[in-house]
Amino acid sequence: DFVKYNAKLGESSRTRFDRIGSLLTESAKPFSIDDFTSFTDDRHDGPVNSIWRVGDARHSIKTQAAFTVHISPDGDAEIFLKICKDPLFPKEFETIKIKSSEIFCSVNK
Repeated sequence: DFVKYNAKLGESSRTRFDRIGSLLTESAKPFSIDDFTSFTDDRHDGPVNSIWRVGDARHSIKTQAAFTVHISPDGDAEIFLKICKDPLFPKEFETIKIKSSEIFCSVNK
């Protein structure tokens, strides 16, 4: 009875969802942080339907950022942030790596 309340999934979203599923299924395991970070750059399904969308016209939807988080056994997290340098040119981006220990203070009790 609740099926009618499900959100409608657009074609581009479905294509990207299926692609990440394929990458997770078909790629060698175990995954490294570099594997996950490279998944965000995937352009397998063209400028509009790929994981990293660059658009096919000036006003089409484009990916502006992606992030990957890796938590080490000691509890420190590495955050990989890929940010588009210019919203009109999503093929140019900068990748930043930050350790959580660099931005969060630990409080000793």
